[in-house]
Amino acid sequence: MSAISLSVASLTFHVVSRPAAPEPNPQARSARSTRFLYDGPELLDASEGGEDLLGLCSDRCDWQELAKLLMPRFPGFPAMPPNGLSKQPITLDSADIGARSQVVIENIRGLIRVSLIEHSGDPVLSAGNLHRQRLQAERIETLCNAAHSAPYPIWQTDQDGKLRWSNAAYDQVKKACFKTSSVTPPLFDLQGNSPDATVRNRMSVTVNNGAEELWYDVTSVRGDDFTMHYAMDVNAVVQGQAAQKNFVQTLTKTFAQLSIGLAIFNRKRELALFNPALADLTGLPVSFLSNRPGLHSFFDRLRDNQTMPEPRDYTSWREKMDDLANAAADGRYLETWNLPSGLTYRVSGRPHPDGAVAFLFEDISAEISLTRRFRADLELNQSVIDHLDLAVAVFSASGQLYLCNELYREIWQTDPDRSCAEVSIRDSLDLWQQSCLPSDRWDDIARFVTSANPATDPGGVVQLSNGTRLNTRMMRIRGGASMVVFDFARPAKRRISLAKTT
Repeated sequence: MSAISLSVASLTFHVVSRPAAPEPNPQARSARSTRFLYDGPELLDASEGGEDLLGLCSDRCDWQELAKLLMPRFPGFPAMPPNGLSKQPITLDSADIGARSQVVIENIRGLIRVSLIEHSGDPVLSAGNLHRQRLQAERIETLCNAAHSAPYPIWQTDQDGKLRWSNAAYDQVKKACFKTSSVTPPLFDLQGNSPDATVRNRMSVTVNNGAEELWYDVTSVRGDDFTMHYAMDVNAVVQGQAAQKNFVQTLTKTFAQLSIGLAIFNRKRELALFNPALADLTGLPVSFLSNRPGLHSFFDRLRDNQTMPEPRDYTSWREKMDDLANAAADGRYLETWNLPSGLTYRVSGRPHPDGAVAFLFEDISAEISLTRRFRADLELNQSVIDHLDLAVAVFSASGQLYLCNELYREIWQTDPDRSCAEVSIRDSLDLWQQSCLPSDRWDDIARFVTSANPATDPGGVVQLSNGTRLNTRMMRIRGGASMVVFDFARPAKRRISLAKTT
């Protein structure tokens, strides 16, 4: 049955294609000889010129393959067979420059016939050959336009290096380079470059009378008897590299002036960067540091130089070196090293780009010494006021209890040092009033401590609940702080037991 259908379709194609008119002219024969008959997407038959044209197709010669052949010249050609094609044929004009061709799509007894009509005065060429020629010419024109309109210089030289062709971008750059010169040498000096296949060079040209330098990556591709050259604009890359170099130099100068030792290890845990302070603090030779030692070797030399505390178990500590690097990469490594020499180093690890880690070595010996001296002074001052026969409480300018002595804690049965919360003047007044009889003296104390410019305190007396009388005095000291003093009224002075609340 399929063979019979194919025979009928072929007969229909030829019968429909045979006109009753007299013998046509050669142009009409050319148009008639390039036809295709389709049943939906399937090709049923083709004329001699059509078969020649379909020779450009791949294995299949269905509607989609025909569309690929015709769409470059006929952009409106349908990608799929048109459904419900009426008796009125579809006529499409080509996008050629000059004499235009046509494609006619028509319904022939339920089948679709596609006719390619080439308007050419050459009676020898078939419509298929004309289509092939015009398609090739269009591709060549497209390539020429693409090369000529490219934003980067493209040019061709012969075997002697003489210029044979160049695009508009090349001519524009050359014009900017040699504005005042009547003799224009080659834009790029490629003498001696005879690449066997492909060679890439980074080159620069100066424009605007040497005021500006343009950088290009020139790729030369050797042909049979010519060489094609393609210049890619890399100004942004070169400027970025120059900026990066300047930035690195600036950082290097900055690092060189730091008093903190800096050691940066790359992702392979090799010492990639260090500053002079590192050699000064660790005592490691510059020659050793310049040889890019590994992380383990670096800390081994620190241990040998006694520039790090001796671990209790060095073997296990060395095995945990990777954990140390990981902690530094996360910014979690921070240790204080107390060295046998009496120096104290703060060593911290910080993450660095591209998987690197940075170790910072800071000599905090002076800071530690100052802290210890300051702590010793505080302890001495506290010991002095603890031995006084007076109960003393010092309040800051904001009204917070700054310090008190031992006698104050015994009288009022409180220890502010054990409390996490700050004790204010209001908290202290509440404590005092709970242990004493009512008195206007507490209002005087509150006004004195909270006032910016208090009047001179004449002194006063308060009485504990057990009847013990306390002399009170207030005075303003450095920094806007206030000192409140409680003193046993004679003859009860030094009788601390009587001051305790029963």
